[in-house]
Amino acid sequence: MSTHQQLQQGAVGIDIGSWRSVIAVAKRGGVEVITNEANFRETPSVVGYGPNERYIGEAGNVKVP
Repeated sequence: MSTHQQLQQGAVGIDIGSWRSVIAVAKRGGVEVITNEANFRETPSVVGYGPNERYIGEAGNVKVP
């Protein structure tokens, strides 16, 4: 394996919790938690449904009564 390929390898971890979920990428330099569209490190584990669309994460959290 070349040095370039070794530097590109990593792992993705997904923690799907009952209330919140987190996604992180582990690379040689450490671990980076990926932020969602609202720039939060945790995303609600929620899906809400409207008449013609679905809402996931923060948007779903707002739509669920």
